[in-house]
Amino acid sequence: MFLNHSGEVFSDSSVLSDVHDTNVRKRLPVFHEGSFYNSHRLKGSRHMRRLTEGSLIFMSLLLIISGCGSGSQEIIIEQWEILLADLEYAWNAMDYCALEKCFQDDFMHHLQEEDWADYSGDGIIDEYWGLEIELDFTEYLFAQADSIIFSLSGGESSIWSGDSTGQSTQMPRILTREIYFPTDTTLEMRPVILICKPDTQGEWYIWQWFDEAVQK
Repeated sequence: MFLNHSGEVFSDSSVLSDVHDTNVRKRLPVFHEGSFYNSHRLKGSRHMRRLTEGSLIFMSLLLIISGCGSGSQEIIIEQWEILLADLEYAWNAMDYCALEKCFQDDFMHHLQEEDWADYSGDGIIDEYWGLEIELDFTEYLFAQADSIIFSLSGGESSIWSGDSTGQSTQMPRILTREIYFPTDTTLEMRPVILICKPDTQGEWYIWQWFDEAVQK
């Protein structure tokens, strides 16, 4: 859910309706296997994660902090903290390739009820969407926006009970996303829960994303 500078509230579904508009979709990949989008996604690169600029900045700051003061101190940087730094960097730099590397192939973005809509065009109301729509949504915003300020505040993490393997970590965060368009500015602030887990190679990815209710 977003708020523009005039105080008007609109949902993710209203933004996605623009993505699915006939004229807009001419500039976007279509939603089916074998499409231009699927054939040109750099899937191989997602399994060869490199340190992004966001990761390097994050770790450099920690090194500076650890060097301050007297005495040595050990700072443990968790993999999921680097992952969230990568996510913030991707949004702020509007870097589609960096964003794609943050997610699992079976990623699911769970929506609040006011954002439920038929995003896939199959006549069924969707309570969540998968990786393809997530990437289409962000690609559309990146193409339309002049700049974006994206941040995740909060530092808690714990084992997520929804994964029987015990490998998933849940991180409740406050998402702030301000998007500057040529003729308007939108602001979104909401609690989210990000579920991250490692793949078979030990690389961490965002697996589930839960939008939480905004307190009114």
